[in-house]
Amino acid sequence: MKKLLIAAMSVLIITAFSACGNSTSTEETTPETTAETSAETAAAETPAETEAETETEAETVSETEAAAEQAENIYRGKGYTIEVDPKVWMDFSSYVEEISNHVDDVDLGVDITSEDVQNMNDGMFMYISDTGVNFNVVCTDIGEIGSSLDMSLYGEMMKSQYEQVNGCTYLGDEIIKVNGCDCLRVDVQMSAEVFGADLKMSQYMLINGTTQYVITYTAGIGSYDSGLADFETVLDSFAFTE
Repeated sequence: MKKLLIAAMSVLIITAFSACGNSTSTEETTPETTAETSAETAAAETPAETEAETETEAETVSETEAAAEQAENIYRGKGYTIEVDPKVWMDFSSYVEEISNHVDDVDLGVDITSEDVQNMNDGMFMYISDTGVNFNVVCTDIGEIGSSLDMSLYGEMMKSQYEQVNGCTYLGDEIIKVNGCDCLRVDVQMSAEVFGADLKMSQYMLINGTTQYVITYTAGIGSYDSGLADFETVLDSFAFTE
């Protein structure tokens, strides 16, 4: 169980490697403005019947493009899918190996290797608007215990584990629904003395068969609310595929 917790916490190190912006240049916006102006001019000069046909065709194209965009935003993990907008979240999954090499930088009182972190981390994303905000997905095979695990007892187990981790303060837990599935939400605060910054982490734990899925949202205390709504949109899209 402790290995699962440490794997989720390892994503915090990602802030040391990331830097991104979301500015838009004048060259990028100008063609869009020109296209909109041209479309408005053409619409004003088009007869009513032709205009209606044009609008119908435009709606069809728009719906097709929207469906294609949604398909592109689907992240397919081990036994699940989530919808992640690349304009909002940057995929950092390819950096798991690099991040895992820093496991020894934080003393959390357990024995865990970089290979453990790589094997358990299944997806990692950084919030483009605030690089101090991120979420990751950890998958762990927990065997047959998964089919009989009581979520309320699971919360007590998590509290006991976190109280043994240096620098962590257990804030509480509750059982909620995520896309119709029972989910245990756990909130934890982490101190700057151990983690380099005062952080807040929310973990959402679901079980399907013999696999446990932990979706972890992490941010600095002052940044926690900045990406929460966008993260909850991702969370609501979580669905099992097996």
